[in-house]
Amino acid sequence: MKHHLKRLISEADSMVALGIAITMSVLGLSSVTSGTLTANAILATLGIIAISTFRDRWRRDALTEDLSSKLTLLLDRAENMDSSDRTVRVLRGAEIGEAFTDAYQSTDRWMFKGGTGTYIRAVILPECQRISRTRRRQLKVQLEILDPSDEAVCESYAVFRDSMADPLDQTSEKWTRLRTQEEAYATILAACWYERHDVQLQIAIGLSRKMSTFRYDMSGSSLIITQDDSVLSLLIPRDSDFYDRFDGELARSFEQSVTVELKRTSDVPLTTKSPTTDNVGRIFDALGLPLPLEVDPQRIIRRAFYSENPYPQHAGDHYAGSAR
Repeated sequence: MKHHLKRLISEADSMVALGIAITMSVLGLSSVTSGTLTANAILATLGIIAISTFRDRWRRDALTEDLSSKLTLLLDRAENMDSSDRTVRVLRGAEIGEAFTDAYQSTDRWMFKGGTGTYIRAVILPECQRISRTRRRQLKVQLEILDPSDEAVCESYAVFRDSMADPLDQTSEKWTRLRTQEEAYATILAACWYERHDVQLQIAIGLSRKMSTFRYDMSGSSLIITQDDSVLSLLIPRDSDFYDRFDGELARSFEQSVTVELKRTSDVPLTTKSPTTDNVGRIFDALGLPLPLEVDPQRIIRRAFYSENPYPQHAGDHYAGSAR
């Protein structure tokens, strides 16, 4: 209920525009209104839509500029530090995959903020399950991903990802709004499965309606910040002041997201990594995220449980850019 109320409030301008359009259409068909009034109503509706469009664009631009300035500041500081006093490392190529491996090997938590979470499904969740079972201890996972029910933010993200793709790579799957939605739904489905099958895993998911051009992966020992061009990343160790600052930033960001209550799916069978399409639909209905008709449950299942690791340790400077 809270999720739907927030959505109605945030889309108030769109609701007003829709209301005016419907009202004037009905009055026009009934010959109750004049042509002048109808024209004025059309202008008002177009004005509201324009304001809504500019508002969303300003929000996205402000977010991108803010995140870009943060990463630029860190990069400049890291590059200018003496090697003996370096607290922030710039990672390139295969170093990125190695840093991720080191980060999850001994951690008791993982915090993620990014796009759709391909790397989370392919590596982090399976590894967290292995670690929690081997060491018989709780492991907390916090994931903040895009809201798949928000078509506008998914479209913006798809445009951004597609613009970052290598034009010479003809093998990679094109980023579209539909793919973005399915990737995000897949991360939610995978989280449901892993939490259901490992009592030591405590998984929390938040859905964001703001697009980030960076992804953040924080373990108990480090924070790794990457971007989709995959040329370089930042490694911030636990003993750095930046680590604590970003820890607070990620916590506040998650608090502002819409929480997904995974426990609501407890009555829906999810015994294997090959659930039926009917059960997949029931899971998202229980979560209050009904699947759109154009979304294919089978593709969600494949993405949830059979995604490849986009950060292999042996990768060179140009590895797969689908890690978000």
